[in-house]
Amino acid sequence: MSKVNELIKNICPDGVKYLPLLDVANVLYGYPCDAKLFNTEGKGMPLIRIRNVLDGITDTYTIETVPNEYIISAGDLLVGMDGNFHTAVWKGDKAVLCQRVCKIYSKDETELFDGYLVHVLKPLMKKIEKSKNSGTVKHLLAKDIKSIKIPVPPIEVQREIGCVLDTFTTLNTDLIAELTTELAARKKQYEYYKTQLLKENKHYKKMKLKDIVTVSMCRRIKKAETVTKGDVPFYQNGTLGGDANLYLERDVYEFYKSKSKLPKAGEVMLSTAGTVGKAVIYDGEEAYFQDSNIVWLSNDETIISNRYLYWFCMSMPWVLPSRVTLKHLHNYMIEDTDISVPSLDEQERIIEQFQLLYGRINEIIVKLEQEIDARQKQYEYYREKLLTFKEVV
Repeated sequence: MSKVNELIKNICPDGVKYLPLLDVANVLYGYPCDAKLFNTEGKGMPLIRIRNVLDGITDTYTIETVPNEYIISAGDLLVGMDGNFHTAVWKGDKAVLCQRVCKIYSKDETELFDGYLVHVLKPLMKKIEKSKNSGTVKHLLAKDIKSIKIPVPPIEVQREIGCVLDTFTTLNTDLIAELTTELAARKKQYEYYKTQLLKENKHYKKMKLKDIVTVSMCRRIKKAETVTKGDVPFYQNGTLGGDANLYLERDVYEFYKSKSKLPKAGEVMLSTAGTVGKAVIYDGEEAYFQDSNIVWLSNDETIISNRYLYWFCMSMPWVLPSRVTLKHLHNYMIEDTDISVPSLDEQERIIEQFQLLYGRINEIIVKLEQEIDARQKQYEYYREKLLTFKEVV
């Protein structure tokens, strides 16, 4: 940082030029590849699609012959143009640049250093992404790229900034990789012990859930009956267990309350679409729930307690079809699920073990996630400081 500041002070103390990106860089849009020629057997050239931009790994190949300009090499700067506008340096072998991914590169390395450009573009692409309508799939358009202006300090400053941020990125990447590996190991450890606690036991009675609980849901309401600010939270599968972003007015809620079943405090609720199988214990607060996408398990607790049922659901015992794109946990899938039923006293012992195990491992997981987040924010902080310049008028 001190060397960068000294260079700026000596070379460009009055500020730097901000230029349109397309004045100093070229954009190569991906080739319109024929999907019929894709394969996963390693035939032909590796293929770069949006999903591959960040990790630099692809398992898709194409036997299509494409012009040489669309062959990407390690070190090339790529941007995904749909969904999240990920910006990254390609780490893999030579590969074909497919449509909806673009390559951006300097027109003249004596004026714009590619190693500097990648760090400049990351926050700018995120800014464009956030400006897009969140209700649809986001698309990065040519006009968006045309609108970008970037600071262009003297090349010596660019190279030093690129070097500093590359070093920072490498250290961060290595540490985050270690933390991510540890995080995955801890989650795997939790899943293992969770399975051990709930595995079948010859001393326990085996039953179907349909013989113990009733799968229930709210009556359907129209989208037009929901509001963004109101009296009673309306939960959908994506907000179950979190904060509602839709509400019902009091009179609408009271009408449907009189016509519909509602869960009782302590009963287990499940999301059945999107994040399939997410389990939440209902806290009893006034709320309404999206029909079919959220259900609850009505249970009189004479055979199993709601707390034991919750931990059982947390073990994700559901059998879902493997060849379905959009997963949905149907009522019959829940009802036909087998469950081992120990005595109520034994259920309490298992719950205590679960809570102890979950508490210990979850504490470690939270700390690891916080450290990963902190490292990323640290990089973003120094990047912003290094890439903030006074503009020459």
